[in-house]
Amino acid sequence: MTGTTTPAPSRSRRRRGLLAAGTLLAGLALTGCDKPTPTITWYGNGSSTNAGPTVYCELTAEAAPTCTETDGPAARLSLEPGDFVQVNIPSEVAEQPWVLVWNYTDSAETQTSERSPVNTDGHTLSYVIRPADGKQIAQVDLQVLTLVAGDNAEPEYAPLSLWRLQADPA
Repeated sequence: MTGTTTPAPSRSRRRRGLLAAGTLLAGLALTGCDKPTPTITWYGNGSSTNAGPTVYCELTAEAAPTCTETDGPAARLSLEPGDFVQVNIPSEVAEQPWVLVWNYTDSAETQTSERSPVNTDGHTLSYVIRPADGKQIAQVDLQVLTLVAGDNAEPEYAPLSLWRLQADPA
């Protein structure tokens, strides 16, 4: 039985291979550090739109959060008076306390603001805003919250990140 042997790679060839593999792994590790910001889906009047945050902050070991203002446009939907808006929230956002704040206008162009309860269960991934008859949703903000020391050192929630829907009359 005769066998053939493959010559061992040269030392320089092995070094180049290890260097290329190391460079590839380092590149993948750096790419993994830049995780994308979460996207919110807004539904209303038979349409949907996805949008990233207007302001996105992450809590770190530093005293102040790391924030990025995207200066991106707000999501937009065309709505008629009485149309509801459904907000779908990804789990990485829903794991944090959040609240919805919205503005209505009525036929006399009077603005009214309302808000949802603060959600802290970590499992609610959807919320529906149903305006009263004749009211037009004008704007909805999804705010991710963080606890801060308020007056008399009492804990209270403060906005940390923000996604915005601007509603246009249909």
